[in-house]
Amino acid sequence: MTRIFCFWAVFFLIVFGEIAFAGEYTFEVRIKNQPDNPVVIGYVRGDKFISIDSLKANVISGFPVIKSIKYSFSDNFDRGMYRIIFGQTTYSRVMGEPPQQLDFIFNREDILFETDFKDPQDSLVILSSDENRLWFNFLQQEKQYHDRLKELEQEVDYYDGKITSPGNSGDPVPTYAELESLKDKRARKANEFNQLQMERDMFINQLSDKHNELFASSLINNFREPFRDGYLSSIERSKFYQKDYLNFVDFADESLVNSSVLTEKVFNYLVTFNREGFTKEQREKTYMKAV
Repeated sequence: MTRIFCFWAVFFLIVFGEIAFAGEYTFEVRIKNQPDNPVVIGYVRGDKFISIDSLKANVISGFPVIKSIKYSFSDNFDRGMYRIIFGQTTYSRVMGEPPQQLDFIFNREDILFETDFKDPQDSLVILSSDENRLWFNFLQQEKQYHDRLKELEQEVDYYDGKITSPGNSGDPVPTYAELESLKDKRARKANEFNQLQMERDMFINQLSDKHNELFASSLINNFREPFRDGYLSSIERSKFYQKDYLNFVDFADESLVNSSVLTEKVFNYLVTFNREGFTKEQREKTYMKAV
């Protein structure tokens, strides 16, 4: 009788112990230079942030001082983008700038980060989380891509101006040989510009297909953009870009509401209609056209 009782006691402890803790996921950030203030955690919905809790940072190492911030997610939390706000630096407080913060993905997995209060995103190290490892690696590559794309586009437009409006910048009108050389250089830069875009689009497709079970994959897939042919003029490229831009947004994916992706896509779309030198009235008119 005693043995039977012990068996069922152990059984219920194991079963109900597992049930009590099932569906709970730990979130921890170990952060250097964190000031003594509460840390706020919440979720992102478009351009809105909704706070869900205030957390205390506990010291776990004395030199250098490293603090730990912990939170528990349950299955009741939607998969999507969440934000942790660490507080303001002295400079941002004086200048009225936003606090130090980090947006991350929760999709029912344990998460462990290391970072620095002074620069949460650039100093971020992901120790645990497939979602965030994929997401932040992609964001880093995106920054490098856009820096290079901008540089190539400026070079294409530079040569384009030299060819289509020779002598307008005050330089001597190029000879036939010089003009042919400029055309050759423009063509090479246009090829690089086009190739870079095609490689990026292929990279995004492969990444999305390989990790299609991850929420980060849905976000990344919406970073695809229309092709801008480097052999067209700047104005022509812009028109084609604006015409096809929204075709690369998956409005059927309702889970994107749990992030800032759609808001950022719409904002970036509106920005493409702005032109340097526009008056306030011209800017308002062109934004209305975009809307």
